[in-house]
Amino acid sequence: MKIRTRWIFTIILCLLIAIPLAACDVSTATPSGTLESQNGVTIEGTFEDGAALEAVEVVGEDKILALQSIAEEKYDTDGEVYVYDISVVKDGAKVQPSGKVKVTVSVPDIDTSKTYTVYHVKDDGAVEKIKPAVQNGTVSFETESFSCFIIAPDEESGGETEQPKKQVNVSINILPLAECGMLKVNGTLYENAASYKTTHTEGERITVEAIATSGHHFGFWGEDEVLSREPVYEFTVGAENISFAANFTGHDVQYSEITDDAHTEKCKFGDYTATVAHTFADEKIITEATCQHAGEKELSCVCGKTKTEEIPITDHDYQDGVCSMCGKTQTYVRVNANGVANPNGAYIKMGKTYCEQVKDGNLENALMEKAGSPYLTLENWTPFDFGNGDSGENATTYYCDVEYNGLNYRGVYIKDYRKDNDSAQTTNSRYWTGTYWFEQRTAMWEIVKIEDGKAYLVSKEIWISQRFAESDEGELTYENSWIRAWLKNTWINELFTPAQQAILQGNENCFGDKIFLPSSSEISINAPKPFGLYKYPFCLGAYKEVLQGYGDNYCPYWLRDGVEKGTDGKNYVTCVTSKPPFDQTTKYLATKTFVGVVPAIIIEL
Repeated sequence: MKIRTRWIFTIILCLLIAIPLAACDVSTATPSGTLESQNGVTIEGTFEDGAALEAVEVVGEDKILALQSIAEEKYDTDGEVYVYDISVVKDGAKVQPSGKVKVTVSVPDIDTSKTYTVYHVKDDGAVEKIKPAVQNGTVSFETESFSCFIIAPDEESGGETEQPKKQVNVSINILPLAECGMLKVNGTLYENAASYKTTHTEGERITVEAIATSGHHFGFWGEDEVLSREPVYEFTVGAENISFAANFTGHDVQYSEITDDAHTEKCKFGDYTATVAHTFADEKIITEATCQHAGEKELSCVCGKTKTEEIPITDHDYQDGVCSMCGKTQTYVRVNANGVANPNGAYIKMGKTYCEQVKDGNLENALMEKAGSPYLTLENWTPFDFGNGDSGENATTYYCDVEYNGLNYRGVYIKDYRKDNDSAQTTNSRYWTGTYWFEQRTAMWEIVKIEDGKAYLVSKEIWISQRFAESDEGELTYENSWIRAWLKNTWINELFTPAQQAILQGNENCFGDKIFLPSSSEISINAPKPFGLYKYPFCLGAYKEVLQGYGDNYCPYWLRDGVEKGTDGKNYVTCVTSKPPFDQTTKYLATKTFVGVVPAIIIEL
């Protein structure tokens, strides 16, 4: 026997020298207490932090040498034998497990029609026989130490062979929430996990412990029935899958020492006492807030302490354009760049204007029938007032507003080409004489700035073109200009309803006017800003600049500052050019009719 023992020691020593030369796989521990290797070896148990698995499949001459250690054992020498050297290393030194561990080896080509024995060749030379479970290409067994393991088929005999033990699914859930507690299974703590799900061998003994997190208590094990009310529960794995839950509850808190700022909480189970600040979460409305009056609400803490707070005045609740609380008519809507309602949008929808041309022939005919043909009578058609020499009996252009199927339209009848000054006419409109129809839209304004509850707005598009003055001669200022009078007395009434005009604020920098042309400083022309041009102003004579790469819908527009005399003694006015980069200015004669109008307003929000 001493000779055999010395011989086994010699074999193990040779393996320890030869095995590092073979291919091996090293894996570190996962948080679940499981060590895995890429060559299919897994061990489950309790390991120290930093432990790593070294699993080596022994092959070739080393395998032959290893088999000498079980030469006296009875196994099927004609069958396939698998040899593994398994160890756990920490800080460069091999360590043994602190208790029983489960080893699973992946052997895809194993013959499941045979039974197997695992021969554990220990460091002291002793050979331990272990009956494994062989299932679905894996071999699983339990051990209390690591060294060389030989998986060999049993020698065939006429008698009955021992059947492998079944692998059973074990599922333990945490209820009602994973935050309520943690599970410790066979000494391994599973943190931040909602459940424990793995397979165990039939007949295996499992110990589970429920650990409540702060603010919670363990209640019981079970789901449909109570298995145990003790935090530690032991059971044996049977032949059927196992599923149950660890049920936790919150503290059963009683409150005392209630002050204005805090209260004392004490759990009736006796393991929790704390003084905490009130949390006023539950609320009860005492008085509803409206668009005219603030409301009041009562807030309560779980301890019973209450306080009252003011509910701020609400925005108007507009239903079909009328506030359901105060009856105020809606005058504007704040929107985004796409016209969609947004309380923080950078644009305002307010007033009306006309945009794109109607292209549907049937609709044009219906509108013309309702308006009456201007070629037969101008009874329903009103002349445009473009200034001196182009209005009244001398008008070249007329309009007629029609409502049809719930929408508003404007017809424009070009009788003759629009006059550019007192004596000349121009084809600048680029529309032939005739009648054209345009759909009415809500006007869009861009918010330039907001101060003290007031918003400075400029139109998002050019809606019309207009002369600045009736004459190129004489003393001209914005104050005495024709375009100022037209904006204040005519166009303001076309753009806005009386309710909308009521929220317009006078511009202190422009004679208190409620609608005006912007100045170069107000519109910040140094920040490039092109203004698009709809078909409606183009039809009425606005200049249309065709720009390579920018499309064909840009137009110069007037500024109210920069009136000056030219070398020819005539009046010229500053306008923003229609050409890139849109931050340059030029001068046009004050009587030019093709320059666009970009109105500006100030409203009370």
